[in-house]
This record gives sequence, C-alpha cells and structure tokens, in this order.
Amino acid sequence: MEKHVKTGQNILLVWGSRTNAEFLKETAEKLRSDVGSSGNVFVENSSMLKESSYSNEKIDVAFIGFFDDERYETDFLGEIARILVPNGKLVIRQPESESVTKKLRSNLVLSGFVNISTEHALTGQNGSIETRTSELVCFTPEFRIGSAAPLKFNSLNNTKKNGKCRSCQSVGPICD
Repeated sequence: MEKHVKTGQNILLVWGSRTNAEFLKETAEKLRSDVGSSGNVFVENSSMLKESSYSNEKIDVAFIGFFDDERYETDFLGEIARILVPNGKLVIRQPESESVTKKLRSNLVLSGFVNISTEHALTGQNGSIETRTSELVCFTPEFRIGSAAPLKFNSLNNTKKNGKCRSCQSVGPICD
C-alpha cells in the first residue's frame, strides 16, 4: 500500500463487516507513518460511508476491498469519487475472477473513474485454499466536479465564402 501514498496526503481506508480488527489497526498505523504528521488517515466502515460527513474532494487516495470480498456498486463507488480530489487514486483489491473484474470495471466507469488498470495479481493462502487477488488502480478525472471551461469551435471562424472554406479553400465541409 505504501507505494500508493505520499507524505502529506489524506488517505481513506474503508473496512467491511468481516475485517480483522488487528490487521485494520496495523494497516492504519503503517499508513499514518507513511503520510507523516502533515497527512491524515481516515478509517471508515463501508456501510457508513454515505452517512459520513466527508466534504467534496478531501481525499487523495482511497483503499477498498483489502479486508473482505464485498461487492461495490455504483452508488458506493460514486461516493468515493465525490470525496476524492481531482486525479485522486482509488486502489481496490478483489478476488481474481473474470466476472467480478468485468462487473467492477463497468461499475467504476459508470461511477466516473478513468485510467483503470490492474497493477498486479497476488497469490495467498486462506487456510488450505490458495487464493488469487487483483489490485485495480483507477483515478478520478483531472478536473473538479462542476467545473466549466469554454469550448473553442474553430470551424465557426472558417465560414464558407463563394462555396469554399476560408482557411483551406476546400469545397467540402468546413475545416476545424
């Protein structure tokens, strides 16, 4: 996890109903050490995230799925997107399964995330059963929610004169 965080960042660590309390505590302490005194680590239960009072664009990196195999729907992922800063990072660790990964990727796109990639697959032991997990990393867009920018339409300046484009003198459609 430390490769995803930098000193001074605000980190959100989301836990679920089957989370091992000791593992959660150790992970949060490690993240606090990584972000230093100028950063923050927030620990939140997945079922309480919507009721929490996180302001828009407060979190730099969010970690979910590290502690259980809950399925994340678009309303939950949309809430994560709302509280992440522009170009904020979401790291998800899920059981490796083509159907789970395909549905999760679809939900991430529908929730507004971009640049979705699988960083690596991990193999571990769950008792006597070998398990494989995928770490997906994605980002929020590089603009603020509700931002506006003027659109330039160069073709409006190239209006036709005598049936030809003013910039290229073509007879076809107006150039860009």
